[in-house]
Amino acid sequence: MRRVYLRTALQISSEEDCDGDLYLLNPKIVDARGEWEAWDFGNKNPGADRYQSFWEMIQAVYESSFRKE
Repeated sequence: MRRVYLRTALQISSEEDCDGDLYLLNPKIVDARGEWEAWDFGNKNPGADRYQSFWEMIQAVYESSFRKE
């Protein structure tokens, strides 16, 4: 992740809404379908988790939040 991308990233959440996580979309990295790269900045792990798309990020969040056994 390059910090220069933060200048153009689109914040799609607030920390209060997402249990301390902050979700961003990066318009500078676009896949073949036109999906923007997505980032999950969280208190639980340093740095950011990067995903190829918003859909991929939301699937990972769902899996980690709602499918715990």
